Formats: sequence, C-alpha cells, structure tokens
Amino acid sequence: MKKENLKITELLGMKQEEVALILEISRSHWSMYESGKRNLPTSAKLKLAEILTFVQQPETFWKKQFPFLNEKKNEKKKVLEDLLVMNKHNQLVTNNKLNDIKKKYDISVNRLKVMLYFESNPIELNNNADDLLFEIMNNGAKINLEKKGDLVQMEYEIKLETLKKEEEIIKYKLQNLV
Repeated sequence: MKKENLKITELLGMKQEEVALILEISRSHWSMYESGKRNLPTSAKLKLAEILTFVQQPETFWKKQFPFLNEKKNEKKKVLEDLLVMNKHNQLVTNNKLNDIKKKYDISVNRLKVMLYFESNPIELNNNADDLLFEIMNNGAKINLEKKGDLVQMEYEIKLETLKKEEEIIKYKLQNLV
C-alpha cells in the first residue's frame, strides 16, 4: 500500500502535509495511510478519487490548459535543431582535419620511400651537400609522420564516430519530442 500511495503523492506533486490539508485530515493520518496502518475516511477517499480523476486526464487536455507546455516543446525543438547544426559543423571540421592529416601522412610516407630509393641509388649533387640535404628531408618526413601518425588519425576517427552517434541521438530526440 505504501508504494502505491507514494505514487499518488508524487502524481499530485505534493508533500504529505499538503495532501493531508486538502483531504482535511492530519499529516500523521496521511502518513499512517501511506504505511498501510490506517484507512482514510470516506469523505477523504472520495475527494482523493476526484482529484486523481482530474489529474489523470489526457495530455491533450493539459496542453490546452497550459499553453506554456507547448512553448517548452518549441524551445526544446529549437535547442535540438541548433545542436544538430553545430554537430554537422563539427563533423565537417573534424572530417576535413582527418583528411588533411591523412594526406600529410601519405606525403611523408612517400617522401621516406624516395629517401630509401636514394639510399640504394646514390646520386651526386653539385654542391656536395647531398648528405645534409637527405638527412634534413629524412628527419622532416619522420617528424611529420609522428605528428600525423596513426594515433592522431585514430583520435580524429573516434571523434568523428562520436559526433555521428551524437547526431543519431539528437535526431532521435527530435523525432520523439513530447
């Protein structure tokens, strides 16, 4: 009995004292009723039944009574639509960064391939600075690989997937907006 009556109190959105006052009984009487130790007087039961019947009317009734509830729905819709736009923008930016990182990574790998070619097929440059030039090119490629490597790419891929899941959630919330 107690669990059911707690739902009644919650359904009414009231405290024990308030329910007791409306039913014209003491708070301790209501408390004992909630715990199943005491019954309500007939007049209190009838009044409670009337109130519960009124409160449990269809949602359409309440939307007419409280137009601000529809305004809240419109506010939620606007917030969700704004979130969706921001999400799309973030996906685009993240995807562009990921593509840029992949492109620079591929360029650096190709640069290392060329460097490997020159190691196995040495050439002589006119200014005798070929060893230094090749070392600088090789180190630059390795540094770029570290900066644009698999771990960085994976981070952006995860971020992009997370944004896609977030988009699904936002769309779901928009479709099921109450």
